[in-house]
Amino acid sequence: MTLRVIHKDAVVRSDEFLESIKETVMTDPAPSGLEGCVRIGVAYPTGDDWLEVRLDGQRAHAGAPEEGRGVDVSLLMGDYEVKRLLMGRRLPHAPLFSVHGDDRLLAKFMKRYLREKRWSGLRWAE
Repeated sequence: MTLRVIHKDAVVRSDEFLESIKETVMTDPAPSGLEGCVRIGVAYPTGDDWLEVRLDGQRAHAGAPEEGRGVDVSLLMGDYEVKRLLMGRRLPHAPLFSVHGDDRLLAKFMKRYLREKRWSGLRWAE
């Protein structure tokens, strides 16, 4: 899986990656048809940042994870891996890229919200 996101008009750094996903999800005008809870995290040397997306088939609600609520699938990536994805490059040989839970829900979520055309206005900034 490769996200091609290089474009000259906008810039996203790995620390903005989750906020960009949140904005993409929250501004989706059509019902997603997806149901469940997806958590996406980025691991930094100083700790992990997480985004939780709750999908009810019609609307998506995205924000900080809520303690004690169930999660259907979680994806944790390292900041280096996020950088590689944003640059449209392959993941390293032994990436920090961990999935736990319903990988079918994650695949559908990624197909809807992380496909190339939704990210075409983003590029990596050093």
